[in-house]
Amino acid sequence: MTIDKWLAFGSNENKKKIDKKFNKLSEQEIIELKKKQLRKVIIGKNSKTHEKEVLPSDFLSTVIQFKEWLNSRSYLKGDLEKIEMWVRNLNTKLKVEAQKESKIEIKSRIIDLKEKYRNIPPDFLDEKTRIAINKKIIGQTLTTSDHYYLKKLKQVIQLKLKEEKQYNVLNDILKL
Repeated sequence: MTIDKWLAFGSNENKKKIDKKFNKLSEQEIIELKKKQLRKVIIGKNSKTHEKEVLPSDFLSTVIQFKEWLNSRSYLKGDLEKIEMWVRNLNTKLKVEAQKESKIEIKSRIIDLKEKYRNIPPDFLDEKTRIAINKKIIGQTLTTSDHYYLKKLKQVIQLKLKEEKQYNVLNDILKL
C-alpha cells in the first residue's frame, strides 16, 4: 500500500476525477465555489471571528455538561466538592475567554491606530519624535531621548487640546 492512497489528491486518478467534475460545472457554480473558498480563507486568516465562534460554544457545552451531571445526581450534599470544582472551572474558563476577547480588541485597536498614524503627513512631526513614536508602536525599547521627545509631544498635545476648547467656545459664539 502506498502513501498516495492515504492522501486526498495523491493519485493521478483522483486528480482526473476532480478535473472532470470541475469541467462539468457551469460558470456560475464555479464562481460560487470560489466565493466559498474565499470565505474559508478569510475566516481562517481573521482569528477574531474564528475564536469568537468557537469559544462561546465550547463554554456553553461545558455548562450543559455541568447541568446534565447536576440533574443526574439525587444527593448533592455528598458532591459539594465536585460542584465547587465545576464552578471554579467554569469561572476560570469565563475569565480566560474575557481575557482573550480583550486581547483581540487591543490588537484591533493598535492596528487602527497604526493606520491612522500612517495618514499623518511626515512633515507634521519632527524626525526624532516620529522615530520615538515608531519605536513605541512597534514595541521596541525606548531610549532616554525617545522618552524625552514623547514627553515633549504629550505637553504640546495637552496645550493644543486646551486651545481647542477655547476655539470651540469661540465657534459656538460665532454660530449664534
